[in-house]
Amino acid sequence: MSSPCKQFLLANLGSIGRHTALPQAGHQASNVGRPAGRRRGGRGYGRHARRAGGSQPYGGSRKLPGKLIVMGLAAALTTLTLPGAFARTTAAPVIWLAASSSVANLADVNAPVAAADTGARDTMIQATARVTRNPVPAGYRSLPTERWTSEARFAADAAAGAIPRYIRAAHYDNEKWSDTPLVEQQHPSLYEKKFCQVAHAHGLLCVTSPGRDLCPVAYPSSGTLNDCYLSHNLAGNAARYADYTDIQGEVNELHGTSVYAAFIRKAASQAKAANPRNITLGNLNATPDGHSVSASAMNADARAVFGTGPSQVAGFYITITDAGARTTVRFMQMFEPKIFPP
Repeated sequence: MSSPCKQFLLANLGSIGRHTALPQAGHQASNVGRPAGRRRGGRGYGRHARRAGGSQPYGGSRKLPGKLIVMGLAAALTTLTLPGAFARTTAAPVIWLAASSSVANLADVNAPVAAADTGARDTMIQATARVTRNPVPAGYRSLPTERWTSEARFAADAAAGAIPRYIRAAHYDNEKWSDTPLVEQQHPSLYEKKFCQVAHAHGLLCVTSPGRDLCPVAYPSSGTLNDCYLSHNLAGNAARYADYTDIQGEVNELHGTSVYAAFIRKAASQAKAANPRNITLGNLNATPDGHSVSASAMNADARAVFGTGPSQVAGFYITITDAGARTTVRFMQMFEPKIFPP
């Protein structure tokens, strides 16, 4: 089982309960110190949903699971302890993150695939602030996550006690749009640091995912979005204080595996150099920027960047639009037809 393909398959399939270890308290992502405890107690939005485009890690009384797999497709994937030499290089299977709406879109197309792992623990399903109900469907044992597009709003919600007690992770999605204040667009790394400091102070895991489209605002005249993102180290800056960083490079799927892999690998290298404990994710989407990508192309892209090396990613944020749900199902079925039959 030495090929990247086989490693990718192994990382997705098997028994429940062997999940990625949480970052431990005191690593670089928690530079603000060990905060006071929080009370005890998805990207399900816009372009990510409908547009075809055991210890407490930070102290306090809020208990988080000792092991975690970020897996937005909570109903679709299971994990396996890796055998042989590969098992000695990583404790983590592939990590997935997605919106609650993506999981719902998947279920609308193929309910058996969406229900394949309803008993999995410590998965991550997210919805957009302010969350008024748990984004995790009934019967799932997933990690509820809330997503903000503004650090200022997140800080205000945290100060006001407006974050529900069941939320376990906070996701900062800063991009070039009206949802993110202009000053935050102009200084992404500063507000990513602030966001993670607030998250950690409230016992939450921190997820960062700056958009490539921040480049013209933060770094004018810096070339293409890919070149700017890499030359100004957006992934590294985002990862420095975060537990998880999502590299928003899915549009590169449209230009072939070599282009996709070159961008994701370089950005992943920067993220891991900035924070070796950061869990770095790529992006996959069957309909990036409103165009279609085949299941086989998604599979090739994923195999090209997934792994445990310094320039590889531990998993993917996967977007499942209405238009891309059937392709995503086929993508899953390529992993293991015995578990996900056509």
